[in-house]
Amino acid sequence: MRDGFIKVATATSSIRVADCDFNAQQAIALIKEAIKREVALVVFPELNISGSTCGDLFWDPLLQEGALKALKQIVASTVASPILVVVSLPLANKNSLYNCAVVIQDGAILAVIPKEHLTKSEKRWFSGELGSDHEITILDNNVLFTPNVVFNSLVCPNFSFAVELGDNTENPFSPSVLHVSNGSTIIVNPIATSLTVGSSQKLKKNLLFYSKRLKAAYLTSCASLGESTTDSVFGNSSFIVESGKLLNSSEVGSLTLLISEIDVNYLASERQKSNFIKEDFGQHYHNLYFDHPLYETALTREVKQYPFIPTDKESDRYDEIYTIQVLALAKRMTHVKATKLVLGISGGLDSTLALIAAVKTFDYLKMDRQGIIAITMPCFGTTQRTLDNAIGMAQELGVTFRQIDISKTVLSHFEDIGHSSSVTDVVYENAQARERTQVLMDVANKEGTFVLGTGDLSELALGWATFNGDHMSMYAINGSVPKTLIRPLIEHFSKSIDSKKLKAILDDVNVTVVSPELLPVKNEKEIQATEEIVGPYVLHDFFLYHLLRRNSSPKKIVRLATYAFKKEFSQKEIVKWLKVFYSRFFSQQFKRSSFPDGPKIGSVSLSVRLSLNMPSDATSLLWLKELEELN
Repeated sequence: MRDGFIKVATATSSIRVADCDFNAQQAIALIKEAIKREVALVVFPELNISGSTCGDLFWDPLLQEGALKALKQIVASTVASPILVVVSLPLANKNSLYNCAVVIQDGAILAVIPKEHLTKSEKRWFSGELGSDHEITILDNNVLFTPNVVFNSLVCPNFSFAVELGDNTENPFSPSVLHVSNGSTIIVNPIATSLTVGSSQKLKKNLLFYSKRLKAAYLTSCASLGESTTDSVFGNSSFIVESGKLLNSSEVGSLTLLISEIDVNYLASERQKSNFIKEDFGQHYHNLYFDHPLYETALTREVKQYPFIPTDKESDRYDEIYTIQVLALAKRMTHVKATKLVLGISGGLDSTLALIAAVKTFDYLKMDRQGIIAITMPCFGTTQRTLDNAIGMAQELGVTFRQIDISKTVLSHFEDIGHSSSVTDVVYENAQARERTQVLMDVANKEGTFVLGTGDLSELALGWATFNGDHMSMYAINGSVPKTLIRPLIEHFSKSIDSKKLKAILDDVNVTVVSPELLPVKNEKEIQATEEIVGPYVLHDFFLYHLLRRNSSPKKIVRLATYAFKKEFSQKEIVKWLKVFYSRFFSQQFKRSSFPDGPKIGSVSLSVRLSLNMPSDATSLLWLKELEELN
């Protein structure tokens, strides 16, 4: 449960209709398995103790008594265990019969949750009228009897859940709205609905929508195939979802213990960052508290190495990204009445993506691509490979190409400021970057247009840009595109073109080592590699996503990265580069504060106007101190 990861499970056991003792034994077997696998919270389907298809047998006192006896066995099976168990049964109270969920822990019943929102068929047997009495006597104990209760952990502040019986995802106002407005991060959702064509997919879609909307997790357990098939079949899939993301699901009709981990700290942070529901809607809620040990939950859920890269099912997002870039750049060009565009191309990833975006924009505006002035400016560290790729791309894309060697100008500048060209320090490197920017700016003035920036989100996060050098432009088209996303974007574009030569160039760009190319080249196998200096971009993008998108702590990021990259990086390496990340991320905010305009692409942006409101002189000591504790 450390870091807010709560191991949860849906349990779908084999049942026999009206055979409460058999159903209890099946449930107990799964509870024992859940305890063995360190599950903190497990939920069974609606009316799992009796079966949900008993019909008029629900009224039979013998069935009601049998269900209570079965419940007693289940309660006893949890003695000396902190696991929270939610089972369901028909329960008589004050001349009425209720469809109830029972929350159990350590041999005790914490509360009984009656179902309020009944289907038309359920109203034949069950009451939804609760009255003013919120207590019930069950197995010789007085406990809460109300749907308006939130169960809260004493040791994990964001671990809180409420129970919602039945599928209410198509109701105009679901009870889960009340639950989350009163602090519940997890909706425990026992369901018993018949299986029809498309019903499981429909349920999944609704749960994903509701969980995203409510910034909550759903733990939905559906009735098994053991239910009666007199008129219909039961056996919809069970689901574990978290804020619009499917963590795990079962096959239709399967009997299984479905397990995953819900990140309740993430859910809480999402609510804090949004205009979240704080209305109580006139409902009085009860808060119950439970205790449990705080331990490190073993992760089984997927943690993506590349959180910014769309999955195969989301491949249309590449076109979406290009569309955003095109619409953004088109608006800027039409606003300033530009018919031309200036950008520097190096034969590297960033400038290639910016060039593609420019070409797509000119095509969208039905303008001649010759209006794109692509300038390559070789100097001391330029390799023949990247120079050839820059020239080839410009030619194949049909843009105006210029080559301006800045070596003599930079050497003259060294003389002007009294710097020896034999000292390859930061002055040596930054002078080249600033000279390139000066050339681009002056050409843009000469052509009556503006400079399109090429720097990306990852470089901006690390401050890996020369202030007032490649850091500056008139419009930063790639400012919200992380480095790890650029390669697949270029690859996606490559698939859409016919030119074999251009495809070959783009493929070569994608496998070229990322380099600023600012130091003299002895041979092209020993070039200046960015990732050897600042660390692997795959890690830095992972760090950036989990810091800003999921508000994870340093220790949690290390834990997640160690889990995700267990075959690629050791924990020691991850901690090393995370220290670099935090140090640079904090110290380089001043560059982001003066970064040019540019479109937001995804959920993470570093724009001081739109996304990241952060002082330039904030200290990273707290974050680095937590990392030191890992050593």
